[in-house]
Amino acid sequence: MTNCTLKYWYEKLKEYGFSYPYKEYLVNFEYISAFKKNEIILVNNDVIPLSRHYKKEFNQKYNDFLQDML
Repeated sequence: MTNCTLKYWYEKLKEYGFSYPYKEYLVNFEYISAFKKNEIILVNNDVIPLSRHYKKEFNQKYNDFLQDML
């Protein structure tokens, strides 16, 4: 539990592979196992919604993350 906002944490963590897939979540790219049309499946099988609002930016950041891993 923290008193800080999600936006605060995003600013601290975005350079470490975190991004918004939905307004209530931050996701670490290292823990993504699959994508569906409007969902992200994490390695622990949790399903996170992927909103239309964040989808383009999220996909771009995830692709950049994958390129950096190569």
